[in-house]
Amino acid sequence: MALTFPLLSGCAAALVPMTIGMVAVSGFQAYKTIQLTTGGSAKVAFDTGGSSTPLTPEVRRVAVWQNGAREIRLTERLLATGRFEVLSPNATAEALRKTGAQPVAGAMTSQEQATFYGAICKATKADVVLFAGDQGINFNSNMWSLERANNTRVIDLSAFSCTANSITWTDRMNVKVEVAGSAPPEGEIARVAGDAWADRLLGQVPEAGKA
Repeated sequence: MALTFPLLSGCAAALVPMTIGMVAVSGFQAYKTIQLTTGGSAKVAFDTGGSSTPLTPEVRRVAVWQNGAREIRLTERLLATGRFEVLSPNATAEALRKTGAQPVAGAMTSQEQATFYGAICKATKADVVLFAGDQGINFNSNMWSLERANNTRVIDLSAFSCTANSITWTDRMNVKVEVAGSAPPEGEIARVAGDAWADRLLGQVPEAGKA
């Protein structure tokens, strides 16, 4: 009988660095501001930041779960380092499919997570599985303010250790998009998020409070 597992939601930016700063904002540590092609900007912030990363020296093979522009950009960035064998979202999904597992929509309990990501570990022979969960978008029209209309995407980042058979690393990322003129393409925003995710995993984001 085929196994079925909940499927996480995915979201998914060409980007031009504008400024990089470290300022504590609303409990998050601001990391980078990116100028978008439509004239607005995307400001990235992390809940934690710092050098902690699931990509320890022992990690050689990484599986990326969920198929979106954000995850594709993360895969490209990790491959570019030359440090890891990285299974793209498509390769991970194909390896899982061959086991007979059928992901379905829905949230997971901790036990279900261990079963699901453990299955990915076995299917891909990875050391770690990287995935993200979208926690919603907060909209602010700023009709009575001089500040631009904006929306903030909240994204939980996680890593499942195939050795420990559990989630051993998490952080939360905010991407605040300030709109100027037309709204930027979702793919562009996703690419910004994917680059920032990679920066966080590769230890390029300063720890909160250490600007």
